[in-house]
Amino acid sequence: MNLQLNKNNIFTSPIYDCFLNLDIDKLKQVCYEIKNNDGSKERQYSSFNGWHSEIYFNRINEFGELIDSLYHIVQTIKTELGFKKDLNLNILQYWININGNKSYHAPHIHRGFLFSAIYYINTSKDCGDLELHNPNKNLQYHVRDEWLDNIDKIYNNYVIKPEPNKLVIFPSWLEHSVRVNKSDEDRISIAFDIGVI
Repeated sequence: MNLQLNKNNIFTSPIYDCFLNLDIDKLKQVCYEIKNNDGSKERQYSSFNGWHSEIYFNRINEFGELIDSLYHIVQTIKTELGFKKDLNLNILQYWININGNKSYHAPHIHRGFLFSAIYYINTSKDCGDLELHNPNKNLQYHVRDEWLDNIDKIYNNYVIKPEPNKLVIFPSWLEHSVRVNKSDEDRISIAFDIGVI
């Protein structure tokens, strides 16, 4: 049979990651200084048993190199995904997460934004993996595990191990969570929301 079979990937969820070359020791120190000077009550949001800074809308100088790096990566993604050239896609807000032993983040989305990002500063083994939830919940009722050689990319949740200096970017509408930190070290990250100005 001579035919051309076309494949269309629809409803895709582009996930990006890369490693930056930033001074994580300095960034770690800045994060702890901000936490130690934070006199406000606990902010919970999606985090349980962890510390969540206030949400920042303005640039903190100590995070300047990180913010600039993410901005340039976002512009590359904007072009690759076919957004209009004159669309002002930018970082709209960010915050620090410091998650110690037994802390975790419940499943959630970042409503009202296009992309979200996580930059890891301090991690250790079993400090809590990022789990991206498959938006196609019904697929699990139609495809059996034994039919597939690799079920992970078909319908299981996608797990990303945190590593120092790793930046992960994903669609804000994609439900995600963070597994329990089973280590004795803090997992320190900075989260960002990206949208249209």
